[in-house]
Amino acid sequence: MKKNRIDFMGFSIDGLTMTEVLETIKESIAQEIKIKHMAFNVSKFICARKDEFLKESIEACELITADGEGIVLGASFLGKYIPERVTGIDLMQEVVKLAVEGQYKIYCLGATEKVVEETVKVLRRDFPYVQISGFHHGYISEQEEDAICEDIKASGAHILFLGMPTPHKESFMKRNFEKTGVLFCMGVGGSFDVISGKTKRAPIFMQKIGMEWLFRLWQEPGRLWKRYFITNSLFALLLLKQKLRGLWREDGRLSG
Repeated sequence: MKKNRIDFMGFSIDGLTMTEVLETIKESIAQEIKIKHMAFNVSKFICARKDEFLKESIEACELITADGEGIVLGASFLGKYIPERVTGIDLMQEVVKLAVEGQYKIYCLGATEKVVEETVKVLRRDFPYVQISGFHHGYISEQEEDAICEDIKASGAHILFLGMPTPHKESFMKRNFEKTGVLFCMGVGGSFDVISGKTKRAPIFMQKIGMEWLFRLWQEPGRLWKRYFITNSLFALLLLKQKLRGLWREDGRLSG
């Protein structure tokens, strides 16, 4: 499995391109090597600093990619190289193509019943040969998880998409991955909402310049203002502290 793992302020990230990520997933599934994928962004970084179980859940993943432009730019600021961001929804759609080519079965778990049903309809429309072996909404308790895992395993799914928010998808993945019997599990966050049409994705030009967050903020200001302003400000402060720490040697002299 291809890796280029770097340390980013105490967290691991695989500095891979979309092509390299897909090659890794394809090879792993073909060889029946089980892997969990995690899309890593600024919000998740901030949350995991205060939530040890979330951090453990992230670190337990065999494949961790930079989902947000903030992580890519932040790594560059600290002198570390991540070639590009690998957005969760783009990777999900590429994995669906991979599943069609390899005749792998997919199970979708997450969002509301209406949204996940519509997501499956859209996937079947856009990818006529895709095999969706099952789906279920994501509003389940811990006590219901064993039954859901049995359903996923009985469906014969090779790939599991988790359309849940953080930290629920990370917790579910860490607790239940082995029970599901799938070869590849990926947390896709709000991707079901976008695919189903519940929310719109930013125009291509905004995606390319790393301003997709602004479009999302415009759509859901009440829910996202704290995430994008307070969280991003804290992230910038932590980056600056890390940078300054790296500039000074242990003897108190300027390094370099």
